[in-house]
This record gives sequence, C-alpha cells and structure tokens, in this order.
Amino acid sequence: MKSPLDSMQKRTRRYWYEDGLSELAGGSVILLLALLNLAIARFSPPEWQGLLSAVVLPLVMIGGAVIARAWVQRLKERLTYPRTGLVIYPRPRPSRRFRTAGIALGTAVTVTLLSSLLGAAQAERLLPAVTGLFTALLIVLIGIQVGLVRFYLLAVWQTVIGLLGSWLALPQPFDLVLFFGGLGAGFLVSGALTLIRYLRNNPLPPAGHEDQP
Repeated sequence: MKSPLDSMQKRTRRYWYEDGLSELAGGSVILLLALLNLAIARFSPPEWQGLLSAVVLPLVMIGGAVIARAWVQRLKERLTYPRTGLVIYPRPRPSRRFRTAGIALGTAVTVTLLSSLLGAAQAERLLPAVTGLFTALLIVLIGIQVGLVRFYLLAVWQTVIGLLGSWLALPQPFDLVLFFGGLGAGFLVSGALTLIRYLRNNPLPPAGHEDQP
C-alpha cells in the first residue's frame, strides 16, 4: 500500500510533465541527433565519419541536454507557473539512478551476448529491436513514476520503431537515423499535443487576479 508521501511525490513528479515542455525539448535534441547522423553520412568523407560520430554526437547530446533543461525551465516560468503555480521537485533517489544504469548495462550485456551467440551479422540485425525494447522499458519506468498513460503509448511506439529497424536492416548510420528520428518524433508529437491541451485547459488568470481578496 502506497504511503501519502509516495503519492505526493508522484504527483509532484507528474507536474513536471503536465505541460509537455520536457518532451518537446527532449524530442528536439533526439531529432537533432538523427539529423546529425544523416548529415555525417551524406556530406562527410567516409574516413571522417567514425571520428565525427564519436566526437560530435556526444557533445551535442550533453550540450543539448543542458540547453534543453534551461529552455524548459525558462518556458515554465512564462507558461506554466503563472497558470498552475510553482512546484519544488524532489531530488531523484539513488535507487532510481541505479535502476536506469542497470537497464543501460543490461542493453550492453544483451548486445554483447547476441554478438557472441548469433554472430556479428545476425546480432547487428537484431540490435535495433533490442535497443528499441530497452528504450521502451526506460520510458515505461517514467510512466510508472509519474502515472501518465501517454508514456506507455510512447513505449509501444518505440518498440515498433525498433522492430521496424530490424526488419528493414538498414546500413549504418541509417539505422540510427531511424531509431533517433522515430524516438524524437514520438516525443515531439506527444509534447505538442500535451502542451496544446494544457494551454487550453489552463488559461492565464485575469490581470490583477492575485491581488483580489
């Protein structure tokens, strides 16, 4: 049985996702990774592609995450907090961090075992499906933590993207373009629909409303 404190923390975490801004920001960064993968594949010399992918993509991922977080906070100050108030968010518990790290480690171990048992060609073909499944599991964990159904739908979507990637057996890096492109597009659509519904259901209070008795 859940304690009142657990329920309160869940509602607090859910409030961060109520406006869809975090999904819009995350989807934008992920979609940018897909476009960069495509640009590197199409416009850079073959001998430079590996180096560019190893250097540019992690920098964009880390920098994009920092910028997206600041962008979300700024937009919340302008769009969300004037409508539904400011909430102080609890720090993630160590168990949640370990769980996320465990899933990432599980993905790496699974890919390694697949390569050992099935051979490089078969493992490479199954990699999009396995990665999509583990990514979907991470999204499901978010859905469980915040209690929002749309994250379960996003998990199903990413599972389908992973299966599609294995079925198409696209060469590198186009398999990554499909994976990141599908994931980013899913988050962008989810975030946009959520933001539209949030703004419609929570109009700004009239000017001077807070001064009224």
